[in-house]
Amino acid sequence: MQHLSNLGAIKVRGKPRQWGEPRQMMLTRTAHGWYATITVRCQPIRTAGNDSIGIDLGVEAVATLSDRTPPVENPRFLKQASARLKGLQRELSRRKRFDSN
Repeated sequence: MQHLSNLGAIKVRGKPRQWGEPRQMMLTRTAHGWYATITVRCQPIRTAGNDSIGIDLGVEAVATLSDRTPPVENPRFLKQASARLKGLQRELSRRKRFDSN
């Protein structure tokens, strides 16, 4: 429970991704009740390294990375679904327009 001046005690749900100094709070009323959004000033902690990598997006391979890892191949969804699509198109062409079926 948190205590706010002129409001009293309120329930707090959730937790911040990173602790810091509270800077601003905005109260919002929706159909489901009141919600508070709290802005916290903090110094971000970097968990990743400082290495950079280049990504080339293409057609043959979806992504090619500059660190010499094998390229991410294109899944070719249309080729995999073409037999099913062909049957569905044939079924659609036999139907009457604006019919209930």
